[in-house]
Amino acid sequence: MARSSDSGRHSATYQPSPLKVGLILLVFVVGAVVLLRSQHTGSPVAAGDGSTTSSVVSSSSIPTSTVPPSQVRVQVSNGTATPHLAANYSQQLTTQGWNTLQPGNAAHTATTFVYYQPGYQWAASEIARQIGAPASSVTALGNLAPVAGAMTDNVIVIVGADLAG
Repeated sequence: MARSSDSGRHSATYQPSPLKVGLILLVFVVGAVVLLRSQHTGSPVAAGDGSTTSSVVSSSSIPTSTVPPSQVRVQVSNGTATPHLAANYSQQLTTQGWNTLQPGNAAHTATTFVYYQPGYQWAASEIARQIGAPASSVTALGNLAPVAGAMTDNVIVIVGADLAG
């Protein structure tokens, strides 16, 4: 009696049912969506079991640099008629570890501006937060010259009337 060659049929390979594969993919996609939403929005996200989880976005999420604040050159200038305003803010930043330069004066302005050189946006954002200026006050310096002689400084703060009170 001759045997037929059935060697290919008796393989011990496991193949899951399409239902199991679909369920695994669904769990993976839902998990990825939950992770992405919780990282980017900071809002509550359903966790699948009916509960919610929450992610808090803090100021530490601002990208930082390997340059310590003590090596960031910060020029603070008074953009108001209030005496010693730049000196007061310079002193505040110095006590917080920033390398503040001699305070100066600038053209009068109603709002505070925190200008930064390329690579120092993180410092400008942190300085704005520390002095109580809105995040909208942080601006790239570009070709602007808001204070004479400060173009080589990393961050230039012009304190406006909004912080004089």
